[in-house]
Amino acid sequence: LSLVRRILDEYRHPALFLVDGVSSICALDFRMDDWGVDVALTGSQKALSLPTGIGIVCASPRALEASKTAKSLRVFFDWKDYLKFYNLGTY
Repeated sequence: LSLVRRILDEYRHPALFLVDGVSSICALDFRMDDWGVDVALTGSQKALSLPTGIGIVCASPRALEASKTAKSLRVFFDWKDYLKFYNLGTY
């Protein structure tokens, strides 16, 4: 995965680096910060071996900053809403 980040950086591509790690995060080595991943997604039912229905999203500071100027509609999930509670320490 670090190769993907290097290619994006080499070509100065503005795309965020998103990893769908539903079947691999917690089962295989995953280094979000070291590999420059901007957004990582996983679920509770795979390698975590927890009940289904919990989606887990991790976002880098770069991804959070990009969301401030993104023009896409947010119907269900907006990091801004969740960050309010995180900043209050009620996560």
